[in-house]
Amino acid sequence: MCGADSRQIMVMAEDITAIEKSILIVGEYPILLETRAEVLREWRTTKAYTHNALKRIRSARYDLILFCQTVPNESARYLIAQATELYNGIKVLSISEIDEERPLCPAGFTVEAFNPRRLRDTVATLLSAAAGEMARPVERPSEGN
Repeated sequence: MCGADSRQIMVMAEDITAIEKSILIVGEYPILLETRAEVLREWRTTKAYTHNALKRIRSARYDLILFCQTVPNESARYLIAQATELYNGIKVLSISEIDEERPLCPAGFTVEAFNPRRLRDTVATLLSAAAGEMARPVERPSEGN
């Protein structure tokens, strides 16, 4: 790395840490899947409809599975059971509507007026806990800088 200073190397290492983490986003509505994937773009995201999520779970190892509020509880429970059987320590995050009971996993997340920053922070915290390291998304410089 001739000519690269330590700050450039650190940024590159942070980029790799964020990219290495993978998230499966499960939902029923294309716009929600796209929106959540965009909010979590610092990580590798894969989107799946509920009916084909098991195929995705079996085909690749994910660090986190995110269930949108559109996934029926029964389907989510089944998918969580399959994922935890296949991958010890996989993290699960379930999004729910306000006042909805969704006792699917310890990491519940309530949609208030949808706060993208809170979702990103929650995902970063879960991924950090999973790896015992900081897995915060890498802040990208704004295009104006």
